[in-house]
This record gives sequence, structure tokens and C-alpha cells, in this order.
Amino acid sequence: MRTDFDGNFLHNLPIALVPKQRIALEAISFSLDSIEQLYAKLTGKLSMYEDMQQLNNIQRPDLVEIFSNIWSIIDNAHSVKQLLHGFDKRTKNDEKNELDFEVAVSGSETNLVAQDYHANYGEKISSLRNKMDHLSGNINAIVEKKSSQEPLFGTLSYILSNAHDCTNGEFDVATISSTVFIKNTHVYSVINPADIRRKNIIHPVDHLQFSAFDSIKIPITDLFEDTVKLRNTINNDMSSSFSTALRKYAKDHNLEEDDVFKAHPGELLMGLRVKMVGK
Repeated sequence: MRTDFDGNFLHNLPIALVPKQRIALEAISFSLDSIEQLYAKLTGKLSMYEDMQQLNNIQRPDLVEIFSNIWSIIDNAHSVKQLLHGFDKRTKNDEKNELDFEVAVSGSETNLVAQDYHANYGEKISSLRNKMDHLSGNINAIVEKKSSQEPLFGTLSYILSNAHDCTNGEFDVATISSTVFIKNTHVYSVINPADIRRKNIIHPVDHLQFSAFDSIKIPITDLFEDTVKLRNTINNDMSSSFSTALRKYAKDHNLEEDDVFKAHPGELLMGLRVKMVGK
């Protein structure tokens, strides 16, 4: 008997979900996957600069890619935060669909992890996102601010090390700033080595910390790790609860289990060859 969704509920969402649930969960899944892939690209790019001397000669295309990936991570984390509280809500129109049903998730492990996610990152992520979204209206205030500020697109600080460094307990604290400068003097938020003294260090880059706009700090590595935890929790928690509910629904309505476990078709790939008129 089927007991899960091939180990990955979020990639095999059943058609029996109410439409609002399904859309929210698919959006959450896409954003969680995006954060993981963006973090891999970010650390991969940083790993190309193996020491401080190389980092001092970082090329602008790489610099732009690094900060673009960071802001994309923030955008996707903001989407996750917004959607986490919406997938369990049901409308009257949902009730008209025969296979639609609602599984209560209040108090579930998913809810507990989602609350931690929101508490750790929600306010900071929303603040960064709002400040960037309203940048055009805030330019005068930014320019007229008397105190020193961080570069407009922020600062990234992280641990840079090699295998020999890790063995000896030594490492560099690298800091990279975006290239849009506001004034002649700036402040830079640098990761505090004391904050990671009891943590493992994975070389060559680890413990990324991003800051921008009045030194709002986001521990990017922690955010990535908690994203993985959230995805795994949703998969485990909902695979169990929805499997139980789907089997009961199939039995109560004399339906085949495979029919109610059925997922929507996957991604669509389509090509169309055209010919210009008159050619």
C-alpha cells in the first residue's frame, strides 16, 4: 500500500488538494527549490576565489552575479514566508469539487517549523524587500542621510578557508561590498568570528552573512539550512497526513487509491516552428 509520495510530497502534489492549497504549496515548493539552487550557485562562485589575494581582484560580472543571487534568495524567502500561512485555507468554491478536502495542519510539525522560520527571518526579509521595492521613492532620503551607510546593494561577509586552515583552526573573514556607492564613507557589517566558534566550518566558504539598509543582517547560510529543514519537514509531515486522509477518502467513496493519489502532469515543454510571412 502506498505510504508516501515517493518520498517527496512537494514534487508530487495530488489533484485531491483544494486548488488554493495546491497553488500555494506549488509556489512554496518552487521558492524552496530556488533558494537551494541559488545558494549552490552563490557558494560555487565564491569558491572560485580561493584566497584573499584573488578576491581583491574579483571581476565585476562575478560581483553582480553574487549580489543578484543574494537578492533573489531574499525574494524567494519572502514568498515562502507569505505563502506558509495560506495553503490550509478553503473557499466555498473549493467545496464544490468532489475530491477536494482539507487536512487540518494546526499544531503540526510543519506549523512549528514555519513559525520558527518566520520568527528568525520574516521581519528582516520583509524590511529588506520593502526598502528595495520602494527605492525610487527613497533615493532623496538615502542621499540626505548624514550618517555613513552600507553600499546600496549590501555587503557580504563570510568565512574563507582551506583544508590546512580548518585543521589549524585558522581562517580568513572575507567581506565583499556591492559597487553602488552612496557616499565617500561607508560602513560594512562583518561576520563576528565569536558567533561561529562552536560551529563546524566547511571550506572553502561557509557562514555567509548579508547586510544592507541600516545594517539589517541576514545569515544566508542559516537561512539556506533552515530552508532545507522546512522542505524536509513539509515532505515528511504532509506525506504522512495526506496519505492517511487520501486512503480514507478513497475507502469512504469507493474509489481506487491510485486515482486520488494521482498528481498533476509535470512541467510542460513546447516548441513551435514559425515562418515569417513573405520569406
